[in-house]
Amino acid sequence: MKTALCIKKDTSIKNIDDVLNKPSFLMPREGDDNCEENPHVWQLLPYVVLYRYIKDVTGFPEDVEFLTYRRGGGGGEKRLTSKYSIGFGGHVDTSPQVGELMLDHLSRECCRELSEELGIEVTETLFETIRAMLNATCTLIAPTDESTGVDAHHLGLLVYVNAQELVLGKAEDGHIDELKWMSRQQMLDKFYVLNSDTHKLENWSDFAFQNLMAE
Repeated sequence: MKTALCIKKDTSIKNIDDVLNKPSFLMPREGDDNCEENPHVWQLLPYVVLYRYIKDVTGFPEDVEFLTYRRGGGGGEKRLTSKYSIGFGGHVDTSPQVGELMLDHLSRECCRELSEELGIEVTETLFETIRAMLNATCTLIAPTDESTGVDAHHLGLLVYVNAQELVLGKAEDGHIDELKWMSRQQMLDKFYVLNSDTHKLENWSDFAFQNLMAE
């Protein structure tokens, strides 16, 4: 049975420290008393955006590009199939071990997802990088009273990770299609100028991209 690591829904949660200090528990994602239909819990879902710099002939960074993809039909969340995304990650389906910090557990889950989805080698450097990002710059994507569908049941832990030194392996079959790097302008042209159902960023990716553009 599919499960998800959850915390009780609480409007006092404002940042990652609030999440890390909240008691967590596993709940089934289907069947009786599942977390997908429970209005009182949030499923924790790390959401990693990978970027790298485009450098000029002198090696000076002149632009940035993001790793984008279209969600394939083999993904676990059918409501997002065929949507375009810049976020990698998934449900956390295990609890922290006795004595393990929640921060460490979530960091390792992020690394595991990147390994499974993109074939990236999990190293101590990668773990420490993601751990630092979660701890210092994590932005929460929290459902609102108006949220519906998949957005209503998940609490996103959004982090941006510099992938300049990361080596991509083979993308996960059936889950990730059309994997490619896109510049900010290319993303604006495809996902905002065209603005059609066939060129549609999922909601969290739209939030993550506009969050960056606003900085």
